[in-house]
Amino acid sequence: MAYKPYKRKKLNNIDDLDREIIRLKWRRKKLGNLLDENTDDLKDNFLRMSLNSVTGFGPKNPSWFGSTLNNVLDSDSVKDGFKMLFDSVKNKIMSLIDGFKEKNFKQ
Repeated sequence: MAYKPYKRKKLNNIDDLDREIIRLKWRRKKLGNLLDENTDDLKDNFLRMSLNSVTGFGPKNPSWFGSTLNNVLDSDSVKDGFKMLFDSVKNKIMSLIDGFKEKNFKQ
């Protein structure tokens, strides 16, 4: 789904404001779901996408090495291993960010 800019309407009364708040909450939920879907897709295909960009093989340039590597990458245990690695890296980054926030933005 591509981003569509929203032309803001002039808010003339409380009802318009309430409708705009409801629309923005709905949009926030929709974008959150889209982010979750894209994150899951990245988790599932990160290794294959990165190797395709580095080695240059893929559907357009099939090779013995590429097809063998694709077969290995289709293995569920390999996918699960990379999902665990991705989750571990994500958790480490989030803990670093949380520590940075606590250190620099104490209330």
